[in-house]
Amino acid sequence: MPSIYYLTDSLLDPSIQNFSDVRINNYIDAGFPDVGETYKVHYNTRPPVINADGSVGFVNEFITEDTLWKGNRTLREIESQAASWQSYLFNGNVVGLLGWRRDEAKNFERVGINPLQRLPSGELDTAGFALRSDPSTVVEEDILTKSVVVHLPFDFPGGTEISVHYNESENFEPAGIRRDARNQLIANPIGETEDYGFTISMMDRRLSARFNWFETVNSFATTSIGGSSGGVGYLVGVSTGFYRRDADLRGGLTAPEATDGLFDTWPEFYSAVEALVPPDVWAAYEVDYNANNIEGSTSSSIQGLTATQDFQSEGFEFELTGSITENWNVFMNISKQETVLSNVATPAFELANDIIAKARANGMVNLTQSPSVGSTITWEQQLVNNNSFLWRAPRPRKERSLLSNASGARTWCPPIILRMAD
Repeated sequence: MPSIYYLTDSLLDPSIQNFSDVRINNYIDAGFPDVGETYKVHYNTRPPVINADGSVGFVNEFITEDTLWKGNRTLREIESQAASWQSYLFNGNVVGLLGWRRDEAKNFERVGINPLQRLPSGELDTAGFALRSDPSTVVEEDILTKSVVVHLPFDFPGGTEISVHYNESENFEPAGIRRDARNQLIANPIGETEDYGFTISMMDRRLSARFNWFETVNSFATTSIGGSSGGVGYLVGVSTGFYRRDADLRGGLTAPEATDGLFDTWPEFYSAVEALVPPDVWAAYEVDYNANNIEGSTSSSIQGLTATQDFQSEGFEFELTGSITENWNVFMNISKQETVLSNVATPAFELANDIIAKARANGMVNLTQSPSVGSTITWEQQLVNNNSFLWRAPRPRKERSLLSNASGARTWCPPIILRMAD
């Protein structure tokens, strides 16, 4: 019966011997109101409000409705062609491979969901989900893969065989509609990989050692950062929050009270918020502070908002595999990789800094995000907190991989697995 022996102590709890021993504890078992049911939401302010009955805070009652509130619709059409050719030359000692692929991708976006395109009930008008007749992007890309393996035709002692290899590969990913923080279309991810090395097989191919050097270059790769909107998403949220909680027409604070005298009226405040953002970007968010009269505001967002980065990786990997005996298999992998990242979320970085500079110039960075509840968190603090990439400059930087090989990471830490059978 196969077994796995660890060279170091296992990280599992000793009580876990197999999958059936795993238990999930302390999970939340909360019900949700059904359609038509009424539920209450309690919230408080600072300083707290004491009601006539002695209770603290406000209570609102809501009726649950099945309503279409937001959504999106896109269409992507991809047409692909591919061909490959493989050759065996000189009695199979030279193996060549040539591959070609062409992709044509068309991406269609919806016409847009304007805040006014809502039914009297507040539900979205599905007419806003209609797709545009013409594609937003049409991309056609050809990629090639070229590789060759040469088996040296010599008799080495001990049943040893030596092969050398070389490979060049291009890659292209039809990623669909992606837009940056400035609402500009982003090109599809592309890249190239080159690797070369040699393999030594010993003991009549029972033991094999592979040495490989590689270099990979990728452009427009999707990355995850804090604040991919460049701060606009926060501005939309906090300014519409002012409307919901503080607008004097709802019985809240007046504009001078909420903004420490910075603005005399709410329209003046909202115009100043809009002025912080480039017009074409603000238009993409379709902010309407007067939607549904005094019941609230509405907004949309940039379709396919994405942050990207470029990177170049190079390194070395060594892999040893073998069947030492009929019941003893060995596998070891050692690798080192150095990655240089560049152009990390550049549009979002530039936009966020531009917004902060304008807000500093007119004093809006000192506004608190929820003045009616006594918040002390300023806009500048939240703009930085919500755009964590501002903590580092968008310059090329190196990352060295020295971690475990789990999930495909390249590492200098060699995992060795010995499998033995009775």
